[in-house]
Amino acid sequence: MGGTPGESASMRETRYKLVEDFRDFRKEGGLTLPHTYTIQYSVSKLNNPIVLDWTFTFTRFTFDYPIEEKQFLADS
Repeated sequence: MGGTPGESASMRETRYKLVEDFRDFRKEGGLTLPHTYTIQYSVSKLNNPIVLDWTFTFTRFTFDYPIEEKQFLADS
């Protein structure tokens, strides 16, 4: 929405869409986990559509990995 009616009337509609897809479920360490993860991100404008796709394939899962608290603390 623009600051004035004139600004609002000249604005173009933009739509954003994010789709996540989880596939290839298999047992890993007693859990059923996806081994393929796909993300599709699209931005629809009047004359300039953009579609980006990413696909991740997981081949190794690590459980009970030690995490140090200092990894999550902000630097002072």
